[in-house]
Amino acid sequence: MNVSCTCYVIDITDINSSDLSDLLPYCSEKVITQSKKFYFKKDGLRKLVGHLLSLSLFPLSSKKDWAIHDETGRPFIHSTKTYHSFNISHDGDAVLVGHIETPNVYCTLGCDVMDLSKASSDERILSHTSFILTKAEQAFVNQSSDSLLAFMKIWTIKEAYVKAVSWGMTIPLNSLEVRFLDNQLSCVLRDNKKLSSQWVFHQSIIADSFIVAVAVGPLM
Repeated sequence: MNVSCTCYVIDITDINSSDLSDLLPYCSEKVITQSKKFYFKKDGLRKLVGHLLSLSLFPLSSKKDWAIHDETGRPFIHSTKTYHSFNISHDGDAVLVGHIETPNVYCTLGCDVMDLSKASSDERILSHTSFILTKAEQAFVNQSSDSLLAFMKIWTIKEAYVKAVSWGMTIPLNSLEVRFLDNQLSCVLRDNKKLSSQWVFHQSIIADSFIVAVAVGPLM
């Protein structure tokens, strides 16, 4: 699959809502209203930052409400020359926006980010893995020198895939198995059928602070 995928991650540790005041006119009224409804101000800030990052990627129209959603709830934009798809994820102080642009090919994109500093301080993460990991994945985590990082590598890939194939729908995370063979990522469904070769997975750790996973595949 010939797809160009770009991801942007912002650390919002030192950002507050007042810093974005000059940019709010570029946001849709809907997003601004939604950002104000969060109980925690940081959640509203993540919403605004993700939206503004997305806006910066698509200079396609002067309209504020430029995003269209398909029947599964996935956001995408049509232009006359290319197909665009984007996905937003946030965790802790990290806000991630992934974007793909393809000529005449309809693809879907899912991405996930985890704040490593936040995860390392939460001892509960590894206490409820039975609904997330397959037996092989659990063995991989147990044998790893850093079991928490190993778990997060699996978790983020699964989250990215679930977002890509069924935005807003529920897929049992233990129905998908992530495998790391010779430093290559592959994903297998529970019936041991490997996903189409058209699917591409990528994972990175950024500045030792955030783990990012991306899944790109054919539009389901």
